[in-house]
Formats: sequence, C-alpha cells, structure tokens
Amino acid sequence: MFTTVITCVQAIHQIENEYRPRGYELSKDVVPRYYNISIVFIIFTPEVSHFQAKCEIDIEILKETGNINLHSHDTITLEEETIKLSMKNDKAYDRINSKYYSHENILDLYFEDQLSPGNYTLFMSYKKNINKDIEEGYLNILFQPEARNQQYRLLATNIQSIEARQWFPCWDEPEFKATFLIRFNHEMKYKIWPTLSPASYVQDNYNENWMWTNYVIENSISTYQVMFALTDLDLRLSGEEYIFHPTISKDLFSPIWTRPVMKQFMNLSGVVIAQILESDWYRKIPKTVMSIDHLAIPTMQDDVIAKGRIILYKESLVTFDEKGDSRDHKWEVVSTLARGMAYQAIDNAITLSKWSDLWFKTGLAALLHVEILNEIFPKWRFLDLFVVQVQQDCLRLDTDSTMKPLSYKVRTPSKIKSLFSFPIYVKAPVILRMTQHIMGKDRFQEIIKNYTKVESPTDLWDMQVKITDRGIGIGYYRVKYDGKSLSLITTYLMSKEYTKIHVINRAQLIDDTYYFFKRGEVSYDRFLHLIIYLRGETDFVAWYPMFQIFRDYMRFILRGLLHRLLYHKTFSEDDLTKRLLQEVAKWACIFEEKECQQIANDRLKEYLEDPPKHK
Repeated sequence: MFTTVITCVQAIHQIENEYRPRGYELSKDVVPRYYNISIVFIIFTPEVSHFQAKCEIDIEILKETGNINLHSHDTITLEEETIKLSMKNDKAYDRINSKYYSHENILDLYFEDQLSPGNYTLFMSYKKNINKDIEEGYLNILFQPEARNQQYRLLATNIQSIEARQWFPCWDEPEFKATFLIRFNHEMKYKIWPTLSPASYVQDNYNENWMWTNYVIENSISTYQVMFALTDLDLRLSGEEYIFHPTISKDLFSPIWTRPVMKQFMNLSGVVIAQILESDWYRKIPKTVMSIDHLAIPTMQDDVIAKGRIILYKESLVTFDEKGDSRDHKWEVVSTLARGMAYQAIDNAITLSKWSDLWFKTGLAALLHVEILNEIFPKWRFLDLFVVQVQQDCLRLDTDSTMKPLSYKVRTPSKIKSLFSFPIYVKAPVILRMTQHIMGKDRFQEIIKNYTKVESPTDLWDMQVKITDRGIGIGYYRVKYDGKSLSLITTYLMSKEYTKIHVINRAQLIDDTYYFFKRGEVSYDRFLHLIIYLRGETDFVAWYPMFQIFRDYMRFILRGLLHRLLYHKTFSEDDLTKRLLQEVAKWACIFEEKECQQIANDRLKEYLEDPPKHK
C-alpha cells in the first residue's frame, strides 16, 4: 500500500473582480467527514491577537472529479505551499492549480488528473489576525471587572451562518456535516470552554506555562454549529450543579458559571434553569449533548449566544438582586434564560440541509421559548403577550409589504445573512404557532421529538395543506366587520359581560379595526366608539394595541415638531420656545423616536468631552 501526496506547486491565484463561473455553491461530489484543527495562539494580547493553525480534513469523493472546492475567508492567510492531498492508492499526481474567488469566499483546487471515488485527507496551514474591533464570526471582549490593574479577556466564536470560514477552511454549507477535533495551544492562565474531561488537558512539552486543550465533537454537525470560548476570567459555579434526568441512564449537567463577586445574585437564575430543565416542553426536545455550560459574561453586547455546549449571557441580564431589582428585571432574567436554553437545544437537535430552511429552527426556538415560559410562569401569560406583541407586529409588517417570505432560495453571502433578519424572527414563530394549533399540542410535541430524522420542514406544511383541504378554518389574517356587526360588538364590550369575549379577541379587534381605519375602510367615528370601551378594561393584553397606536401617533406628531424646532430656525428663541424644545425632546425620547435618541446621545457625548462648552 502506497501513500500519494499531491502538493500545491503554484501560488493561489486570487481573483478579486470577477465571479466564479460555477457560482456560490460547492460541488456535492466531495464531502467532509472529519476536521482535525490545531490552533496555536502565538500572540494573545489586548492590542493584537494572532494564531497559526493546521487543518486536516478527511474527505470522501463520491464521484470522479478533477476539482475540490471549499470555503475560506480572506481574513485568514493560507500558506499555499502547505496545501496537499493524501490518499492510499498507487497513482501519483504532479501538481495543483488553485484559484481563490473573494466574492464567493471559495477556494478551487484543480488537479491535472481525475480523482477516483474514495477517502482522502486534505492538509493546509494558515494564519489569522484578530482585531480588537467588533467583527462577524467572533466575540473579542476586554474588561476590568474587579481590579483596575488587571484586565481580563474573552475570545469566542459567534457563528450565526457563514462565519465558520473565518476560523478555518471548510465546507461552510449546512448540508455538509462532520465530526471535529479542535486542539488549542495556549497559556495556562486561559481556559477553553465548554468544560471538558481531565484527559482533554495536556501539558505543552516545550513550554511549562503553556498547555494543549483538545475539544472533541463526536456528533456530526454543520460548521455553523461550532462554538468555543477562550478566557482568563475567573468564573465559579454559582451553586450546585443542576442535574436533569431525560432518561434513566443519562444525566444532563447544566451548571451556571459567574464571577465570584456576582455569585450572590445568581439564585434566581439557578432556580429558573432547574425549572426549565424539568419543563414538559424542554423535555420534548431531543438531546444531543449531556453537559451545558452557562456563562455570565460582563460587558457582552449580545443578550445571549447559544450553541453547542455553551450559552453565553450578558451578565446584567441573568443577575438579580432580590432586595433592589424590579419585577420587570425579574421578567427579563427569566426570559433571557429561557431564550438561551431553547435556542441552544433546538440548534443542537435540528441540523437542516438548506440555508433556506433555517427559518424553521429560528421560529421553533422562539416559539418554544414562549411555551416554556408560559408553562413555568402561567400567571405571567407569556402566550397572550406573544399574540399582541409579536403576532400583531408581524401582521403589521406583512400588510405593509416589509416582510420577506419565510423560505426562499439563497446563494450569495448577503442573501444567506438576510435569512437571519428581524422580520423572519417575528413571522416564523407566528406561523409555527398556527401550525401547532392545527395539529394539537401532543402531535406538535411529538414532531419536535422526532424531528432529527427528517431533512426539511415539509411535513408540517403537508399537515397544514390536508387540514385546509378539509375546509377547517385556519390562518393568520385580519377580520373586517361590517358596520352593523361592529356596532353590536362595541355595544357588548360596553356591558359588564365584556370579558366573555376572550382578551386576545378584544386586543385583535382593536388592532384590526385600527388597521382598516388607516386604510379608509372603517370610519373614525366607529373606531373611536370602539376604543371608548377601554375606560372599563383592566387587562394589559387588551390595552397593548392601544398603547402602540398612541405611541405611533405621538412619534408622528413630535417628529414633525422636533424637525421644525431643530432645523428650521423660523421662530424666535425665547425662553418659552426653549422650554417647548426641551419638552418635545423629552417626550420624543420617551416614545423611542430614533432620531431624537440619536441627537440625545450625540449631545451627551459632546457634554462629556467638554462640559463648559456644552452645558
């Protein structure tokens, strides 16, 4: 048995100003099976970070080909002389031609002869610099949490879609799944997360202050599901480890780690994590990992990042002072924890094969986030709030033609990233909630439990089509009543029996009637007559649409006045006008008028830079 090595004898031809003839998609004739990546942190300081890496990818060629293509971002520097391919056969190949297409982030390796089906290993080395500025693909956080003379650091992946290629060359499409071994060479003062077995940590043979950490991912995953973190921040267990028992033979360990100084404020988080683990909805999600580390990170910009075996939280959103913090902050802590755990569990359980189907994972995680909260805290009525805060906003965006379809074909990096836009996060859980009501809770939970066996969300749509064909009234729509019917409903709402109309229907009635009033299909008098009933309404859910309507009108009025006062100097700047400007600015900011908030931020910066000049 012989080993043939194919090496790159020509420099990579980087193509900046033309597009790849074969487009953005990779060939399906070559698939990755296993990544073995070694990352050596040569320089790791607050000012500059630099690592060198070696990447060995076991691939399988399914169909004879003369070309291998994979993703590699231009922020990593490939050492072209190290690119080689090894195989176990008796045929030699002389050379490789290489082209890199920067538009598509694709490296094409061309072989002089055809490569037969079989198993191969692709080798390459590369370098990467990590900026201290915010960039896609990673978190790079510096903070001084306790001692001003000591600075801590956290570096973590933040891969939402196609950012894995910024860490290592790879097949960066969701249908390509593989196992991983990622080896880190780093100073001993740093720790790699998630928590690993003692055998994963090995002393460096050449430097007593350095070590190797070996992170093994045994389940085949897509590259966008890779997550790890490196930090020297002193994180301690907030209390006992919380143990979840999904089966008789396996336990799921889910500790939350925090800075020692914040340990006293983690009691609520510990209780809520335990409740979520034991909730009926969470238990229905298939589990692919048996250990999850929750890390409370100070100064983190994102609220929560959840993937693999790690959930990172902004520290301020998971700490709670029982003596001083408000009820609203308690709600915020509970919601943040549930969101992180729902997203982490769903992301691990479901690995779809097309970017265009990722709406399903996003929507399902968002819906389960609400269902879990509603199960644990029924008095807080999270599902009712979901309808008025999310579903009605979704209808508003859809009818204003600002909402994209949930699923559409994407090829370019920008189109792929657009799948993670705000409208998709809003619409997907709304549509899935509708589907849940069609199927019933038990059937819907069963589909979630078995979902790892399928490749796309088609089953849910097939179910919906069958029910629709039977004439069952389902959907996501608005209702416009004729004048007589609306008058009768309004009269009933004025009575003491108004609560017999469900609060969700009362809220929807206001939102729908306002929508048709704006379109000129319902008169102002009828809308005004309807909302008068609110003087006797005591349910926040029913009031919520009216608060939104009031806010939108006040924004519109104040925006016009603010523009006139600030930009059209046609008035005399007497004391009363200055007072008017102050009041208008205050209320515009209260109603979250974006331009006013930006002006306020700019003025504050000016004042902090030169207080006497900008007092």
